[in-house]
Amino acid sequence: MEIIETAANLADSGRNEMLVGEPADRAVQLIDVSERLLRRVGDDFLTGNLENFSARLKDRLRSIDPKLME
Repeated sequence: MEIIETAANLADSGRNEMLVGEPADRAVQLIDVSERLLRRVGDDFLTGNLENFSARLKDRLRSIDPKLME
């Protein structure tokens, strides 16, 4: 979960060009991992954080290329 948080923070603070190509692919993978963890975690605090991180990564990727989330 800390890795997902770090990736979300980096994506938020960096330029769009940083996420083009393979970094965008890795962000999509982290979104997938985050969503799989959501189904397993029963703690409200952790669930809220995972939802937040996933949403932030999705929003950042959409700002680069809306088709990436398809």
